Amino acid sequence: MHGVISFTFSVTFLVLFNGCNGFSDPPAGSMPDTSGPRSKQIRDLPITISASSEGSPDPFSEEYPWYLSVNSFGQAELSVCSNQTLMSRRTFTVNINQIRELRELLIRNKFFDLEHQYGSQVFDGSRSMVSITIGHMTKSVTFDYLMHYNQEHDHETLSEIARAINVRHSIREWFNDPAAIDLRKTELRALNRQTP
Repeated sequence: MHGVISFTFSVTFLVLFNGCNGFSDPPAGSMPDTSGPRSKQIRDLPITISASSEGSPDPFSEEYPWYLSVNSFGQAELSVCSNQTLMSRRTFTVNINQIRELRELLIRNKFFDLEHQYGSQVFDGSRSMVSITIGHMTKSVTFDYLMHYNQEHDHETLSEIARAINVRHSIREWFNDPAAIDLRKTELRALNRQTP
């Protein structure tokens, strides 16, 4: 199962990357574009991606927050941090097939129609973010603690969260650094879904 996350300049907020200090709030007065890209634009226009995960499902885990940025040429930079201190930074290339697969996933999961935030803010809880820009249109989605989402929530809500997670999980599959937090199994359990 591939996973993904949703983001939008258009429907949501502008996310600014500050290295190991995480992502800052958008500048005051910024006006989101609420139109969203059409399928042809998602397939054809330049795409840039940023994503992050903070907080581990296991307090004794040796997994740490990570921050990923990918430019329109598929050049990616991954930073892994501990206590806002850089532990490692490496670059790699996301190949054209992976980018093409992500574009189609954005269309199938109606990524630009998703809400900008899911989950509950919990002390010491996890938090993840994905932001995708197609041309000049950006969508950002934040995932807070998801374990509260269970069978008490209606099917439509759970399906929508699953669409967002599909996108984010797809991006997380691009790298396999042991020190980088991996919330995929935890999030799938939260939605009562089988692990891939």
